[in-house]
Amino acid sequence: MIIDGTTRILLERYDPTNPLLQEPPQASVGVVKGEALQGEGDLPKVVPEFPQKAIAMSNGRTGIMNIVMSADEFDESVISKACQQFNTENRQAMSHSYQLLTKYEGVPAGSWVYVEFEEL
Repeated sequence: MIIDGTTRILLERYDPTNPLLQEPPQASVGVVKGEALQGEGDLPKVVPEFPQKAIAMSNGRTGIMNIVMSADEFDESVISKACQQFNTENRQAMSHSYQLLTKYEGVPAGSWVYVEFEEL
C-alpha cells in the first residue's frame, strides 16, 4: 500500500515502527513539513490531500472542515498528541483546530479537524 506524504510524516513522528513506512512516499512531503505555514502569524494553509467536508454553522458562517487525522485510522492518543502539538506551535489557529467530541457528518468522534471559514 502506498501512503501519502502527510500520513508518512505523522507515522514517522508518532509511530516510527509502522510497517507502512517501508513503502515509498506517494507525494512530496515538503509541503507538509516546511511550507504548510507561510510565516509567523499566518493561519496554516491546509494541505489539499486532507479529506474535506463543507459545513454550515448555526450562526450562518460556512466553511470547509479538513479531516487532518481520522479516529478510524489513528489511535486517539496519537491524534491528541499531534493536535496538541500543532495547537501549541500555532496558537493563532487553535480556535479552528480541534478534536471532535462526537461523530459529525460521518466523521468519527476523536478525529482531528481543521476548519477554514469563508471570509466575511
